[in-house]
Amino acid sequence: MCVSSFAQGGTWFSAYSSSSIDSRQYSISSPLFQIEFHDAPVSVLNDTDLNLIYQKTTNSGVVPTSEFDPFVNMSVVNCFETVEIPGTIIMVFNSHKTMNEVLLRASYYVETYPGIYLSNKEFFSTEPLLAKYYANGKLAVGLDRDDIEITRGNTDKYAGIRGFDIPGNAISKEGKGFNDFLDEWAKDKTVPDNSDPKMKRYWEMEMQFLNFVQELRIRYNGNYTIISAVSNHDFIPTLSHEMLHSLYFNCPKFAKNVDDYVEQQINTKDLKLFNNFGRRYYPEIETDTNLRNNEFLAFMLATGMYEDGKERWGPLVAVMLRHLIPASEQTLIQRQFFDEINNLWEKGWQTEEEWSDLIAQSMDIMASYPTLPKSINITQSDFYKFLVERGTTPIIVK
Repeated sequence: MCVSSFAQGGTWFSAYSSSSIDSRQYSISSPLFQIEFHDAPVSVLNDTDLNLIYQKTTNSGVVPTSEFDPFVNMSVVNCFETVEIPGTIIMVFNSHKTMNEVLLRASYYVETYPGIYLSNKEFFSTEPLLAKYYANGKLAVGLDRDDIEITRGNTDKYAGIRGFDIPGNAISKEGKGFNDFLDEWAKDKTVPDNSDPKMKRYWEMEMQFLNFVQELRIRYNGNYTIISAVSNHDFIPTLSHEMLHSLYFNCPKFAKNVDDYVEQQINTKDLKLFNNFGRRYYPEIETDTNLRNNEFLAFMLATGMYEDGKERWGPLVAVMLRHLIPASEQTLIQRQFFDEINNLWEKGWQTEEEWSDLIAQSMDIMASYPTLPKSINITQSDFYKFLVERGTTPIIVK
């Protein structure tokens, strides 16, 4: 576990001394957008604290992506600092839509396309000006309108990204952090072509949110990590996934043990399969080993270690097998299996079904194909035991 001493100071917290989760240290509110920072740090391993977070955030009312309108629906963000990793801020949104709009551009800069800053005009215009990125030799795929619309959740088909993890400071010399993005953003004087009024509204919301993050940056002297989830929708598995990422960002010994496992204990075939999956979402996953190892950690362990006393395979198998084997190499039985899995997840995304339920249904589908070869030879417990034996216990939110 990585717990450090943490001294409160400055004027941001000076007006309050209550230990109640209901006390607020900082808040921003404008018509239809509200951000609140709650006073007392919370433990993600404490059922009482988790229930308080859940009650506080679900009271805001979850708005389905297909119904969300930024001119009608209130967007609410409740923020809590974690006890387990001081400086890690859980941001719980009541809308996938708002979460994707205000965090996606920073996430692109830090993780998906490291160091590539998309300006206000490039990102929020009705027709984003992204052509120059197609020719960038570092990108494995072009960043086009469909990429943005899907990840934002602007289509009827997808809810958008379900959780974000962005460290304030980069974890490697070559990397980028949220602070670097904020520096770029502060210099950006471009203005979107807002022929679409919703794009203008989302730009305004992102500005308000980033001003809040600037306050966090000052408050924590730049040493913070933002993780996010949506209340009342995959909240626990998403929170667990993002907490593991933050543990990797903030605890060098833990990160070193994860790196050692991925790079020394996994055979070349299995690592290639994981890279095949990750490349769909992270073009540089094969060259950015920190990113690859951190994603492997979260996808393998975030769903919980055991269910009914029986070890489960990581969601890596059930959810992602459909991406891992090239179509040209698939057998007939594999294609049938992948079709079933694809249909399940396409429908699940449209209805915003719980991720944990989709994984369970995927496992049932797998069980109906007893001759299907196991493509991943790593179990959750192997990985978990390796980390524990090295003196670093993962944070698993249940």
